[in-house]
Amino acid sequence: MSEHAFEPAKDTATHILDAAYTLFLEFGLRKTTMEDVAKRANMGRITVYRHYADKPTLFQAVVMRECFRSMQEVERMLAQINDAEERFVSGFVIVVNGARKHPLISRLLETEPEWLLPYLTTKGEAMLRFGSQYVASTLRQEKYVATAQIDLLAEMLWRLLHSILLTPGGLMAPPNDDEALRHVARSFLLPLVMRK
Repeated sequence: MSEHAFEPAKDTATHILDAAYTLFLEFGLRKTTMEDVAKRANMGRITVYRHYADKPTLFQAVVMRECFRSMQEVERMLAQINDAEERFVSGFVIVVNGARKHPLISRLLETEPEWLLPYLTTKGEAMLRFGSQYVASTLRQEKYVATAQIDLLAEMLWRLLHSILLTPGGLMAPPNDDEALRHVARSFLLPLVMRK
């Protein structure tokens, strides 16, 4: 397991998150209640509230877990690439495409953006910290990373991903154009992290 992996929730919390994810995906956030989550998880409502104080807290936990799962999948895919520079370029493409195509994110951006957008904007500091720390720890593992300001660079890369997700298209990240993404990563982002 990588140095930046943390231990995921277990047992009761896992059942709650699984139930919430399924319901959010199927019915959306607006129509899903904590009671619905408790029923889907086969437990009492009080048990759900003991773990997650309210629906926004539960939603944030679901999103954070999905980020962690996605990052684990990216790690598995990139472990097959030996060249560090190619890992960086491919990683950028994989992460952008993964964020764009994630079932829950896609659904909520399309049907209930008012629920998702605060967690990506005004209430998004926890996600920013989580993502930036993950990117920073990944960059530290690579031999080509030189900058002493890796944390700042990692935050910049995370904010770029965030922008691409919220505002698709443009020259930097046209939809369904992996070559354009690879060009941006190789020509503009890789030079920022290469050892000088």
